[in-house]
Amino acid sequence: MATITLEEQVSQVLRNLDDISRRHVPFAVALALTKTAQRAQAGVLDVMRERFDRPTPFTLNSLRIVSAKRSDPQPFARVYFKDDAFKGTPASRYLGPEVHGGPRSQKRFERALIARGLMKSGQYALPAAGARLDQYGNVRRAQVVQILSALQAFGEQGYQANRTNSTRSRRNGAAAKYFAGEVGGVEGVWQRQTFGFGEGVRPVFVFSESSPQYRVLVPFEKIVENVARARFGGEFQGAIAYAIQSASRR
Repeated sequence: MATITLEEQVSQVLRNLDDISRRHVPFAVALALTKTAQRAQAGVLDVMRERFDRPTPFTLNSLRIVSAKRSDPQPFARVYFKDDAFKGTPASRYLGPEVHGGPRSQKRFERALIARGLMKSGQYALPAAGARLDQYGNVRRAQVVQILSALQAFGEQGYQANRTNSTRSRRNGAAAKYFAGEVGGVEGVWQRQTFGFGEGVRPVFVFSESSPQYRVLVPFEKIVENVARARFGGEFQGAIAYAIQSASRR
């Protein structure tokens, strides 16, 4: 999260205002801060589109702003990544490594496997040859759901997606398609396959003791700071002019 206040720039502009203009300052400050936050949001999105490999719409739509309020003693506007998600991992969490650098946190899929005792607490699941990727380079959600279901790894007790030994499950034949374990000295999630010459397995995820390391791709706070310093002065003067013009029409 980045907060925009810029009291110093406000003070500089105030020194050049007359009494009439000063009456519109609270409105103008709030409007200018909000518009500056919108510009900063656009700037961060431009960098994300440029540096991320096929970012998903969810990722690009995860950036939010908090508009400034004229009633606040010290108005501010904020730019932030949303920290909630109905399903999956919130953007504020999974984008952290790209914004700050360092190791990525464990994903919900990995935490589910750990809770089921299928993966060690310090391991990470890395996509392998059997992973089906979507247009954005991520493992398809349908396959992840199939794996969690087959491994009885959904967190909710009694969740319908946890497959059982019912007649329907046996008929679908999906419960035995995936399994977690070690094959040839490699731990992971595997998929059973039938070939013309027999049966075999291929890895869908392999378990690693090392967390993937990320370098900073989107210096979020620096982008917001640079945009704010470059744009706020002009936005504030424009907001003052707009307020005076609007007041004159009443």
